[in-house]
Amino acid sequence: TRDTHQVAYSKDLLNNRIPKMSEGLFLGLDCSTQAIKLSVIDRDLKEVEEFNSVSSVTFESLGDEDGPFLCRGKSGELSVTTPTRLWLRALDKLLQNLKEKNFPFDKIIAISGSGQQHGSVYWANGMKERLNNLSSEKSLYEESLNWFSIDQSPIWMDSSTHSQCLDLEKLMGREELAKSTGSTAYERFTVNQIKKFAEEKPESLKNTGEIALVSSFMASVFAGKLVPIDYADASGMNLMDLHSKKWNPKILQWASPKGENESFVADRLMQPILAHSVVGNVSEYFVKRFGFSKECKVIAFSGDNPCSLAGVGLTLPEGEVAVSLGTSDTVFGPLLHPHPSDEGHVFASPIVPEGYMAIVVYKNGSLTRQWIRDEYADSSWEKFDEILKNSKVGNDQKIGFYFKEAEITPHAPPSIHKFDSEGKSINEFPNPADNVRAIVEGQFLSMYLHCSQIGLVGIKRILVTGGASRNTQILQVLADVFGAEVVSNTQPNSACLGAAYRALHGFVCEEKKSFVPFDQVVSDVVHSRNTISPNKESHAVYQSMLKRYEELEKKVISKK
Repeated sequence: TRDTHQVAYSKDLLNNRIPKMSEGLFLGLDCSTQAIKLSVIDRDLKEVEEFNSVSSVTFESLGDEDGPFLCRGKSGELSVTTPTRLWLRALDKLLQNLKEKNFPFDKIIAISGSGQQHGSVYWANGMKERLNNLSSEKSLYEESLNWFSIDQSPIWMDSSTHSQCLDLEKLMGREELAKSTGSTAYERFTVNQIKKFAEEKPESLKNTGEIALVSSFMASVFAGKLVPIDYADASGMNLMDLHSKKWNPKILQWASPKGENESFVADRLMQPILAHSVVGNVSEYFVKRFGFSKECKVIAFSGDNPCSLAGVGLTLPEGEVAVSLGTSDTVFGPLLHPHPSDEGHVFASPIVPEGYMAIVVYKNGSLTRQWIRDEYADSSWEKFDEILKNSKVGNDQKIGFYFKEAEITPHAPPSIHKFDSEGKSINEFPNPADNVRAIVEGQFLSMYLHCSQIGLVGIKRILVTGGASRNTQILQVLADVFGAEVVSNTQPNSACLGAAYRALHGFVCEEKKSFVPFDQVVSDVVHSRNTISPNKESHAVYQSMLKRYEELEKKVISKK
């Protein structure tokens, strides 16, 4: 069935704040794990679809001149990086494609963006002066030859900092670390990557002028100057104190190379800022090369999960959560009173300055489902869906754990575990196609279990986004596991769309010279959505499996 859902905004507010800009547009950019893409909305929050055919560039399509876009370390190292300059090549290509289609860059009033969370960028010394003096005759890629002190950016898939995480928890205490930063120590979180470089590449870190996340890196490129990280994305670093919204001084000192002064890392990290902050106008480079207006505002970029929260199109009430089914799977919901624990994360909200968001993240998301598709469904999503549709709910009590990558929730090394209906470990199911249902059911049973442990309980409605949000068979299992209505937006790129909404929100706040609630800015948008209702009998089956699933999960992670 279809329904329409309205998200709240005052059109009068915009009519009063954007004089003589009836054709004004707002641009949201998303630099994700596998591609860079954009969404454009007009002042009425309608998406401009005219340029959809050239609105994304995959990193794989650019070849491996700089190395593969997912560059893995030697066996056992668990490092995963992306060549930093590859992101600039992709941005060059995206903007050039748009230019060739006569995209109206001059109509863009404000731009914001989303970056894959936790990925870090290391600007070389001297970049403060260089970024605003680029030649518009050259591409960003050509200009960026010596921009970075470390040319490979660790990304969220990296799991190589286990020893640093242990050191950090020893320094702070596990409970105190979660209380201060919103999370216990995680390998992908940025301060642990910084500490690793301090130990292994101290000279490179000394040659670093500013440390950025993917989000603030892209914002800096557009603004032509180094800009700070926003509160929401800074929450995924194990470094920002959630309450003061400042870097934790004890952790800053810990992350510095041996023999360096206590302010070493602090000198390379501007204090974080509000997500709706204007960080500047677009630089002259973009004005001359692509025709942007010199008045176009750059709003602080944020992380993909915070931007997805904004892109869902409303401030979520109690009883609702959002699920992003992408390269990683993520569950998130709003909180006014954070209670960080061993489970999941608590981040600052990107849209409510005094608010927070709870997040549970799974590294094994769509790429792991795709791997199962390739292994057991002839590389066909149609066959994958057919198997899922025609197989028995509950898989006759067979359960699988598919950690193709080192898993975050729960902590587990790369490994595959399969159990028969009696809970005995087996190498393979009697019917190999059972892996299709096993991976989908296992992923969502895990979500249900870990959401309840972080306080996201009583869920009645789930808003779904991400690439797999278009797959009704997968969504039916999600609805049945949670016993909740699942609503999928027909626009799956919520991080992109959320960035565009945030561009508008930041612009309105700047024009009004004070904070305007997000839900007063984003409105009169009618999202076309698909709604899937849970099957009560199927929900009962999954409820009966939960205890056994939890016991098997504990058994699996005890083997690590």
